[in-house]
Amino acid sequence: MKLEVTEQDKRLLSVLLALLVAAACIFLGIKPLHKANMEMEAKLESVKSEVEEKQRKIAGLAQIKSVNEELHQKLQTARESFYPKMESQEIDRILTGMAMECGLSIKRMEIRMPAETFRLPAYYPEGEAGLAEDTEEQASILQVQVLLEVTGSREGKTGLIDTITEKTKGMRILTMRRIKMKSRSEAEENWKEQEILELLLEVSMCREE
Repeated sequence: MKLEVTEQDKRLLSVLLALLVAAACIFLGIKPLHKANMEMEAKLESVKSEVEEKQRKIAGLAQIKSVNEELHQKLQTARESFYPKMESQEIDRILTGMAMECGLSIKRMEIRMPAETFRLPAYYPEGEAGLAEDTEEQASILQVQVLLEVTGSREGKTGLIDTITEKTKGMRILTMRRIKMKSRSEAEENWKEQEILELLLEVSMCREE
């Protein structure tokens, strides 16, 4: 039996063959390529998100540096109202010099160095503190209390009070009282009344860390 293929059959076979080739191209080429493109787009979105996050952090760090520079200037200005960090011997020397300039004698001086300090941390915008470790600057305020008793003329005592309250940075009078006492030396027979000026002072110092 002889199979005859007509022209119509040939055209139909050609169409089917073209469809098979197209299906093979889609399955073997276009579909994997589409999948690869989708994966690439996902990776690009991920990279874009990372870049945006880094840019946000960089912008935040620049803001932190700007704010801290401004605070640094303000802190430097604020430090002018305080003494630098001093030991008790230096405080003793300053107060002794002030008393001597007013013609007074120191009867008693008790310096109480602080056990704790007040910290002034640098500013960080909310959520950005971890970015600014290299820009951090802190300052500590130390407040020393001094109990000072002096003797001498009333004018000298008034002069010492004026010097502390009006001309001295970082020092203020917390309490003040005048104590009347009687004393005499070995060469004197009669008791002599003596007035002691007792001052409780606060000396503020600023230490950068």
